[in-house]
Amino acid sequence: MRKTKGAASVVGLLSATLLFIAGCGIGDTEDDANEIHIGMAPSPYSDLFSEGIEPILEDEGYTVTETDFDDLLQADIALSEDEIDLNVDQHEAYLEDFNENNDANLAKLITIPSAPTGIYGGEKDSLDDVEENDTVAIPDDASNTARGLLLLEQAGWVTLEDDVNLIEATSSDIK
Repeated sequence: MRKTKGAASVVGLLSATLLFIAGCGIGDTEDDANEIHIGMAPSPYSDLFSEGIEPILEDEGYTVTETDFDDLLQADIALSEDEIDLNVDQHEAYLEDFNENNDANLAKLITIPSAPTGIYGGEKDSLDDVEENDTVAIPDDASNTARGLLLLEQAGWVTLEDDVNLIEATSSDIK
């Protein structure tokens, strides 16, 4: 049963990817008819695409060219400037924020589950090992800053203002 669900997910993503490709004008000339240029930012989604979807596309006769970016912002800029054909590394709130702040019109292809947000300890083995004045980093973009602050509040490290809009929380909303 598990393989069936996984296969259905891959087929769904592949079908959506192919629909996106057809809608983006990929293959406008005979020379590039089967080329897909994908932006890859560090994320589990890039790995899943490379390992799960890319081989299927290649079996179907497509050539997939990956362009690595240090962060998702660079990949989205490249996508909005038609330097790549697609990327797979963002959730809807990030996409909406990018479009609003960059006068862009990127569109989602399909909805995929967001990777869980977590606290990663570096050299710490446990949250109990974190000491006062240790440095904690959170993402510096509108959609993920709020997620990071909510996670820190759940851990008991910060308290957010009572009236804060949880989707738009910033460091200035810390009590």
